[in-house]
Parts: sequence; structure tokens; C-alpha cells
Amino acid sequence: MNYFLLTIRKQYDFDCGPKDGGRYDLSHACSVCGSGALRIDPIKLPIVSLKDMIAITLKHEVVVPARLRDEVKTLAPLCSRTILDSKSSQAASFLELIPEITLPSFSQKTTGYITERQCPACKRDGHFNIPHVPLKLSYKIIPGDFDVAATYERFGLSRLRPDFKESNFAVPLYVVSDRVRAIFSAEPGVEFEPVSIG
Repeated sequence: MNYFLLTIRKQYDFDCGPKDGGRYDLSHACSVCGSGALRIDPIKLPIVSLKDMIAITLKHEVVVPARLRDEVKTLAPLCSRTILDSKSSQAASFLELIPEITLPSFSQKTTGYITERQCPACKRDGHFNIPHVPLKLSYKIIPGDFDVAATYERFGLSRLRPDFKESNFAVPLYVVSDRVRAIFSAEPGVEFEPVSIG
């Protein structure tokens, strides 16, 4: 099985996260900054504003259009969650692509990123892309077989606040299988960078 870093260029101007009332599992998150917090309930988006395309939110949730729903649910059944309409709270035909596992830390062979202002406790957040330089992920070993995985490293800066709605969690990047790449490969604004193993 080959794996690929998934990059999506089209973005919705919607910001999901703790401030929208989302529930999170913090059992594997840093107790200082919250990096690694895992959302466990559906995101809510204004469905009338969504388009027939693969796109990401400002917090990098991957939105899959209705026309790809059945294919994603068939080929990667553990990797999707129904999106709710923010107005009615009813289930929509759009899906959110979600990871089934978190990968181990990438190896020192990984290139194309910088770190800044990382949490001193976990050093898991504070990763950033370098403009116009592709991120090339490399792992010593990778758990197979999966269809969507989150990177252990988080991109952006995390903060865990006493008022949970004021918290902000840096986001993982997604590594996907050949199966997911086959579904998304013809979609505009979707790119794949091979992941190196070994």
C-alpha cells in the first residue's frame, strides 16, 4: 500500500472548533496546550453555502461533497462523518473526512517545514509549512493498513483555556491510502505528495 500527504487548496471561510460547542476527547492530548485533542461530534456548517467540491474549513476539516458520499463510505467506511446543517442541526448529504488513526512522529528525513513557538511541554504543535516548498513526509515505520491517518505533529499553535470555548487546537495533516487517492485524484485543487517509509 502506498500513502500520500493530502493537500486541499480550496477553502471555506468557516471556523469550526471549541468555540462552536464541539465536544473533544482530551485523553491523548497535551495537558498544557491541548495538542492532540480529538473532536468526537459532527461539525456544523451552513449547508446552503457549500459547493460541489472537496474543500477544507479554516480549521482544516475536509468537506466531501454529496456526489462522492457513497464511494467514500464504501471504500473507506471508517473515515467519514456526516456534517450537520448549522441552521437546522439536521444531517446533510456532505461528509467530513476523518482519520482512523494517528501516525507516530515523522522521521528526521522529513523536509519542508519549520517549527516556531512550540508548546514547551509536548513540542507537538508549532509546525508550519514553508511557502512554495513542498512538505515531504518520511516515517521509519508506518502502521498499515489504513485509509486516512492524522499526523502526530500539529500545524499551528494550540492553547487550552479554562473557558473551553476559548481554546484553539493546532491541526494535523492527513495521510491517505491509494484507495482514497483514487476517489479524490480527479478533483480540482486536491494534491498528493508521496510519503516515504524506511
